[in-house]
Amino acid sequence: MGESPNKKTARSFQQERCYSGDSECLSCQYHDEWDLFLTWPIQNSYLELVRKRCIVISDKHSGSEKGKDIATSGEAELYLILEELKNHA
Repeated sequence: MGESPNKKTARSFQQERCYSGDSECLSCQYHDEWDLFLTWPIQNSYLELVRKRCIVISDKHSGSEKGKDIATSGEAELYLILEELKNHA
């Protein structure tokens, strides 16, 4: 049967939201999108799991390295999630 066009579009949008949120955090620019990403649940169970993993990373690594919003070790974990998202598409 396959996925309906609306579900496919919604899944694609949610995946882009995850990727965009992670990228925003790692870009060291504005963090509004990252904060929104962490705040709002995602309907897709896989992407919601990714979001929750990012929350754990943010909680664990925020403020632990002077001059950085997320410590280098947390950034490394986020880069792994970004690669996972790219490969999951």
